[in-house]
This record gives sequence, structure tokens and C-alpha cells, in this order.
Amino acid sequence: MYAIPLGDDGAELRPLEPWNAEEFLAHLDRGRDFIGQFITFGSKATDTDSTRAMLQRYADLRAADEASLHGIWLDGKLVGGVLFLNFHADRGNCEVGCWLEPAAAGRGLITRAMRILIDFAIEQRGIHRVEWHAAAGMRRA
Repeated sequence: MYAIPLGDDGAELRPLEPWNAEEFLAHLDRGRDFIGQFITFGSKATDTDSTRAMLQRYADLRAADEASLHGIWLDGKLVGGVLFLNFHADRGNCEVGCWLEPAAAGRGLITRAMRILIDFAIEQRGIHRVEWHAAAGMRRA
């Protein structure tokens, strides 16, 4: 497992794995109303089993080099994440996304985590086109 520091404020980027299901579900539940307005992938994670299945799906996609989920922890608590969607290293393009529970907003966590994700895609995987679709109405809660 990796843990990449996102600065000196105790924030770090780590993979989200099936064994994180309970923690990920608790995180989604804390911010579900806000997160759900913009990111729909968590809507199917309603209990530990469905959350574990969702995380396993992304672990399988990561193994196939097609997508991946990465959590943002702040002082040991999962507060958000970033992800690769439609990752196509062979074609040189990918899509990225992000989410954050309201209590963690305004700290630059997404900016710092996304910089790591995009730098990895470009510098290590040869991606030359990164698409990041963000909802225009996404504002701090």
C-alpha cells in the first residue's frame, strides 16, 4: 500500500481497497447528500456488502489498467478522493474526477491530490489528454 503526503497538514492520498468498505461507507454517509449531487458512483454503496462490491469493481478495473480510486485522508479520517475513469494509456487519454465531504472543503485537498494523479498520468504513463468534468454548481456546502 502507498500513502503519499499531500502537505504538512496530515493529509495523504492512499488507494481505496475493498477492505476499506466500512470506512468508505461511513465517509459516504457523512457527505452523501452533498456528494450525491455531483458524483453518482456512491449511490449504489448503501451497506457494507454493496460498498465492498463497488470497491472490488474498482480494484479489478485498476488491475486491468482501466480505472482506479484513491482516497484522501486527513488526520487519519477518510474525507474524499480522486479517481481515474476511462483510463486508456494505449490511446494516451483518461478522465479524472473527485469528491469531498463538506467538512473537508476549502483546504486545497482536491487540488493537491489531483496534481499527483495528473502528474502520474502524464509523466509516468504517457497520457497526453486528461479530461476533468466538474459540475458548474459545485460549491462549498
